[in-house]
Amino acid sequence: MIDYRQRLPDDRVAGFLHSIDAQTDRLNGLLDDLVLMAKIQAGALRLQLEPIALRTVIEQAIDQLPPDQRGGFSIEGSDPQIMADAPYLRRAFALLFQHVCETATAQTIIRLELTTTVQVWLSGTIDPELDNPLARVDQLIKSTDPSRGRQAANLLRLALSRAVIELHGGSWAVEERSVDAPTLCVTLPLARSNQTAEGE
Repeated sequence: MIDYRQRLPDDRVAGFLHSIDAQTDRLNGLLDDLVLMAKIQAGALRLQLEPIALRTVIEQAIDQLPPDQRGGFSIEGSDPQIMADAPYLRRAFALLFQHVCETATAQTIIRLELTTTVQVWLSGTIDPELDNPLARVDQLIKSTDPSRGRQAANLLRLALSRAVIELHGGSWAVEERSVDAPTLCVTLPLARSNQTAEGE
């Protein structure tokens, strides 16, 4: 039994404080995600669209990851301009990349393909649950297993990423380009300058 009249060692106190800070940050982030998802589902979120290079958004999203996760991506392909609310789209990609980092067992290739739209292909080790993350959130939240709560929070972030991308007029689908490596394809509409250049 712990004698609470005795002073705990400083390193143990520091460990407790670090855990409290980490859990507080995680819960605050979860609340922010829930509020943003509620706004999107209620049709209350209004985007401020401006032309921006998609590669810039993706690079900034990778920069938001912990330093030990940033080297897990390789960006290939063109550098198209899209119409986007940069902070929201950057956050959407950061949430997606964070999930990929936590589930991938190999480097993830991000390939930008420019046609009448821009397609962002993520290949590597893609979690099949990327296809429809929101479908399992309610089921996991209702589970009595404590470990399911963290899984539900991760899927909620993934669902939020998809919702923001779709709010930008984009689409999201997991495709089987090869037997062993499902690939996530995020499609976004181009800015008019890209569309004009393609038509010339």
